[in-house]
Amino acid sequence: MFHCRRDVYRRWPKFDSAREGAADRRHNGTIYLSGLTADDKEADTAGQTKQVLIRADALLKSVGADRSTLLFAQIWLNDVGDFDAVNKAWVDWLDGTEPPARATVGASFALPDIGVEIQLTAAR
Repeated sequence: MFHCRRDVYRRWPKFDSAREGAADRRHNGTIYLSGLTADDKEADTAGQTKQVLIRADALLKSVGADRSTLLFAQIWLNDVGDFDAVNKAWVDWLDGTEPPARATVGASFALPDIGVEIQLTAAR
């Protein structure tokens, strides 16, 4: 499991997505959505997952893609004990769409209130 040292993290400047990185990148017909986290970090992990997936829908739509074009998903969980709740939110979100290849792993986040982070790769 990867661990980020908090003293190093605190030295990083505040991330400005408009200047230093975007939520999505496109290359040769492939869309990469960076690690998405929930805005409301006080929600439980299932709630955070639902927020992230709503955001993913909007990002996919903005680049002409949708759930049916997903190729791969990487899900990181702060507490692997939340796997079943996150998996239920994931399956509900897919709503019968062919699921992409997926990996779900436990992670230690630099910000302790993050319950889940999701990265998606889609075709366009």
